[in-house]
Amino acid sequence: MASLADRYQARIDREGSFRTPKKFSPSGKRVGGGTLVTQSTVNAIRGDEIGNVIILENNSELIAHAIRQAVAVALEEIGLVAEAYAKKLCPVDTGRLRNSITHAITSVDNNEVYIGTNVSYAPYVENGTSRREGAHFLRGAAQDHGDRYRAILEKHLKNG
Repeated sequence: MASLADRYQARIDREGSFRTPKKFSPSGKRVGGGTLVTQSTVNAIRGDEIGNVIILENNSELIAHAIRQAVAVALEEIGLVAEAYAKKLCPVDTGRLRNSITHAITSVDNNEVYIGTNVSYAPYVENGTSRREGAHFLRGAAQDHGDRYRAILEKHLKNG
């Protein structure tokens, strides 16, 4: 079987230049192909032109999808880790407040994960009152561990 460069060269000799066939995902989205192939492309494939970068396929949709998936998984892990930090920092009397701490990913597109609680007295424990200083268990969990959250995101983007 002829190499890719040989097959492309044969078409270049006949047609001058051509476009590769378009490729579509099962859902019908275009994911590649449609690339203009010229003599420079064939030379680059053969290694005759070092220094030129030729994109043979546009996989930007596939890459963007993989990045979105990696970010979604990273946000979930970051939420769980932040939740654990908040629970560790939370003062305990009955345990109700600590047990109510949870996280939610509101939007993967906006890269947002929230930690919080629905217990009515949580703001008074978090921020304090005129009689008591705030514990800042949610703020501390969110702000004091940026390096850890960044490492989680990088891990998923590199390995995801």
